Amino acid sequence: MSDRNASPAGSSARLLRGDFSRCEHVEGLEVQVTSAVAAEMSLLLTDLVGAGRQRRLSHARHIAAYLGRVVGGVPIARMASYLGREESTFTRRVLKLEEKLAQDAALRETIARLDASLQA
Repeated sequence: MSDRNASPAGSSARLLRGDFSRCEHVEGLEVQVTSAVAAEMSLLLTDLVGAGRQRRLSHARHIAAYLGRVVGGVPIARMASYLGREESTFTRRVLKLEEKLAQDAALRETIARLDASLQA
């Protein structure tokens, strides 16, 4: 896995800053990332964009938002909107996910698998 997960503090700063005026390239990337996460976690895409609030669904949504941001430069606001969620909540949860990556090997492996499949 690349070093973009190495420093949660540095990646937090990257998450919250940036010029998103040139985000035309992300059109449809929300669907691609969310579909990959749904498949990896044995969920349906409709579950992730639906109203369900189960922990498993929320976790998958946060992973999708994280991957959208680091793999494709999709703003958290755009992923939150696509998934029908609140931007501020998503931002906080993605920051927490980054912290958890430093301690959770299984999560790092899942993210690495998804990252590789999205970049293939």
